[in-house]
Amino acid sequence: MFLNTGQVGGAAVGIKVQTPLVVLANVGTSAPVYSGIRWDSDGKIYRMSNVGGWQYTADWLLSGAASSYYLWRSIVSGTLDTDDGDGNQLNTGDLDYSLSHSTEWFDRTASVTFSISDDVGGTNILDSRTYDFSAFLLGDGEPPF
Repeated sequence: MFLNTGQVGGAAVGIKVQTPLVVLANVGTSAPVYSGIRWDSDGKIYRMSNVGGWQYTADWLLSGAASSYYLWRSIVSGTLDTDDGDGNQLNTGDLDYSLSHSTEWFDRTASVTFSISDDVGGTNILDSRTYDFSAFLLGDGEPPF
């Protein structure tokens, strides 16, 4: 995580944004099982439950206006079913990133790095974190392995 401070008259005023630790591993007993994250324009982060609903988890915006920041994402591995892309201004609405899985006894994973920048080009990264998405579907009976 990067330290990001605002400057007012030459004095640091504290951290403005964060990419907090959020666990995105879900296990379910009925298909499909979901895993996901929502960056909301209200400055909050929501995680997707195993059945697809959203649960408030943390704040990404600590001070200032959401319109000052852009979200960038880079897929490290795997694929997403819902991908609102990168370079999005964080005040434009919900930005959703998720996957689902329907094969019993196996999981589906993806690793995605999210970064928050205060410029449209994404050159001034204020904070960044890689999140591991995982959806595992339990099955009936004995596992096949």
